[in-house]
Amino acid sequence: MSRLISKLLVAVLVFGFISTVNAQIGQIDQVNPSSIGGKYRVTGTNPDGSTYGGSVTITPSSNGEYLFTWTVAGQRFQGTGTLDGYTLTVDWGQVDPVIYEVRNGGRLLEGTWAGGNATETLRK
Repeated sequence: MSRLISKLLVAVLVFGFISTVNAQIGQIDQVNPSSIGGKYRVTGTNPDGSTYGGSVTITPSSNGEYLFTWTVAGQRFQGTGTLDGYTLTVDWGQVDPVIYEVRNGGRLLEGTWAGGNATETLRK
């Protein structure tokens, strides 16, 4: 009987550990939408391979969207983004959107644009 109780105790401990790890992973995997707002440094690569830099301000709006204002090479660009899980898709008036993966709790956004032929990284 004590062997059965020992096995049950081990099973409960293992299951409890797995549940705790899964709960912690779930917390890590969640993106806090308000953490995305702020000022970022921009670095990127154009479709022709040339590089650029600048800044972007991301402002969360009341309807759950994000307002983007980029300043690159003295030019301003604006767009509106929506968050789905870790993916932030930004319509900036071109054929293809900018598609970012949100990383490090919103402190890093890594993206592509021009149909995947150009890259952009945003760092807070």
